Formats: sequence, structure tokens, C-alpha cells
Amino acid sequence: MGPLAVAGVQAQETTANTTTTEGNATAANTTESTNGSVSVTMQRQTVATGANVTVRSATLPEGGYVVLHGYALTLAGQREESAIAVSEYLEPGSYQNLTIPVDNGVPGVYSNQSRLNGSQNISAVAYRESNGNQRFEQFTTGNDSVYEPQQVALSTGYVLVERTQNAAIPSAALRFTDQTSNGTTVTVASTKLPDGGFVAIHDSSYLPPENDTFGSIIGVGRYVEPNESAKQVTIELYDVPGRSLNRSRLGDNSTLVAVPYRDTNGNQQYDYYQSDGLRDSAYINRSGESPEVIVDRASIGVNGSGQGETTPQNTTNPSGGQPIEIGVVDPNQGIFGTISSLLNGPVFDFFIGAAFILFVGFIAYQVKS
Repeated sequence: MGPLAVAGVQAQETTANTTTTEGNATAANTTESTNGSVSVTMQRQTVATGANVTVRSATLPEGGYVVLHGYALTLAGQREESAIAVSEYLEPGSYQNLTIPVDNGVPGVYSNQSRLNGSQNISAVAYRESNGNQRFEQFTTGNDSVYEPQQVALSTGYVLVERTQNAAIPSAALRFTDQTSNGTTVTVASTKLPDGGFVAIHDSSYLPPENDTFGSIIGVGRYVEPNESAKQVTIELYDVPGRSLNRSRLGDNSTLVAVPYRDTNGNQQYDYYQSDGLRDSAYINRSGESPEVIVDRASIGVNGSGQGETTPQNTTNPSGGQPIEIGVVDPNQGIFGTISSLLNGPVFDFFIGAAFILFVGFIAYQVKS
């Protein structure tokens, strides 16, 4: 997505400090008229772990979403790169103390996270629901744009994180090795998920250039407990909650990708596909210069993948000798060659001459008689 036009927009930051209680808080929806203009207000706040951020107020006349963005929005106007989390769909109206869990990942954005990395400026931006499906699609299909392209409804507030300012965020461990399969299951050698979750299997369309994070999901493993050292996790292929697939096994040798996912809503069910990426986001490796989804790929050999194909074979004689080669007959070899040499040699010429003399003599004799 291109830069967000923020020129002329005054970032609002209240002077009042607010300490929020983190959890799965919900917004208090008021019954105010929806005839007013769109607006959002952030406040300076202190949070315990950075798992939730509270938007002081929001008015969405046509309904829509409030998206939390990091500092890259106000510094460089980058929307997609700065998107952190998105609210649930909000009906038209005004909202007070709208609490947005940071693990409400933004569909189409890879930098999903379960908590803020540290204290920082957070901007809240209002987006409208454009096609009525109540799914935020700005960074997947381009729908659900900001309310006012020329003067964006945006507000920025400083969020002070008490316990994670310099703390390392635990990452997931995963090992997916090359293997032979019957085409219906694969095995993840080991995994350890600090917050619990699942390992999902994607086909090769997950990788560049397709980068298909949804259509590539073909299998999901069992729920893995937090910090459980799970070994030999068997995952059934073509069985994904909320998805209907028209095949039941791999048809040929393939490259598959294993990805660990969080259980962000704590229900021990894989909801990433059904929620369009809003729930159960992937584990992120933040040790490098830029966040990356943790993945491991493996080559899968499928038993019997060559069935139905004809493999050329040599024909052997019953006694086990060398193959009999049947080719085009050479007219210069064998009995045919012998006949040919007689017909074209001096012996043939002699017989032709003798026969001619006998024929002439026979005709002369008949005339005299």
C-alpha cells in the first residue's frame, strides 16, 4: 500500500495518564447519533505488558474498524508496514474506551504480534466498511479504506509498557524434516511454542512469489501446550477447520512448509483461516533487523506417486538371456543378401545368356519344322 496522506492532520495526545487493565476487554458502545463526522482519540496510557491498547473514543458514522499503527505511520506515512492490530467490526456509532488486543492481527500484514515490543507512540486510524462483509480487507483486497483520504481520522498517543520495554519476546522452535509419506499425513519432528498453539502445514504456494498465506493451508496439528516439547507431531493433510478441500492426499512428491501459530483467543482451536487472519496469528522471529514469520520447509516423497505412469522396460526371452532386438530387416544381410548378390553377379549374367541362346535355337528349330 502507498503512503498514507497525513499532512495537515494534528496528532492528538491527551495529557491525562491512563493505566489500563489488560485482558479481553470489550468496547463500551454508546447510543449516540451516527450523523456526526468520523473521529478517533488516543490517550497517553500505561499498560502492564503491552498486550492491549485502549482508544479513548471513536466515532464511525458508517461503521468499520479502528486500526493501531506504529511510529512508521507518522514518520513515513506507511500504512501496511506500520499496522499492528485491528478492532473487531464496529457497527455505526460512537465508542468509548475501545480496547484492542494487540494479537488481533491485521489480515494481510506479516508483522502480527501478541504484545508491544516496548513503549512507543501508537496511532489509531478509522477505516470504513466498504462491502458489507464485516471483514477488514484493506491490505488483502484494497477494500475498507480510510474514512477521509484527504484528512485522515487519526490520533496518536504514547503507550508506556511497564514490563516489556527491554524484555526479549519468546520465540517458537520448529523442526520439519525431509520424509516419505503415504500422502495423507506428515510428521513434524519437534516443536516448542512458548504461548501454546498449533503447527499448520502449507503447500509451496505459501512461498514467494505466490505468498498465499490462506489458500496454501492444507493441514493443522493438535493443540500444543505452552512450552510443551512436542515430538513427532503427526498432522493430517487436507483437513483444515473452516475450509472445504476437494482432495484428500498429496498426488506427487512435494515441498511443504510448517508454520507455528499462536492460540490468541485461548480456545485451543485453530481459528486463523476462519477469522481471515484476525485470530491465532503466526509466531514471529524478531531477533533480526526485521520481523519474520517462523517457518521450516521439507521435501515430502509420496509412496506410490508414480502409479498410473508407464515406465519403459526391455523385453527379455524366457530363458533369461539378453533382450531380443527386433528392428528393420537389412536387405544386404542373411538369405536376402545371398539372393540379392546372385541376381546382381556374373553367375546370374551367365544363366541369362545361356537361356537366351537356347530360346533362339528353339525358335529356329520350330521354323524349319
